[in-house]
Amino acid sequence: MRQVVQSQPSYREHKHRPTYGLLHRGQHKHGAMPIDEGERYNLIIWMRSSKVRNQLCPMCDQKPTLVRTVGFGDGFTKETKTVDVCCAS
Repeated sequence: MRQVVQSQPSYREHKHRPTYGLLHRGQHKHGAMPIDEGERYNLIIWMRSSKVRNQLCPMCDQKPTLVRTVGFGDGFTKETKTVDVCCAS
């Protein structure tokens, strides 16, 4: 995770090539420069681990405070207590 705050953001330009992709961690801020010609297509794949995400928010580096929501809650999960029905009295 991004534990150390950088005082100055660093930027780097990457020249793309057809049939190649660029993989980076989600904490790395990224952007796109305007294109000079042609068309741009982006394929974005989010790969998250809710177990890891529950420990530390990737955007603010704090332990998240979960709020009830409909759906998936942006990857955060709340562990539910399980009941052993064989031993319940």
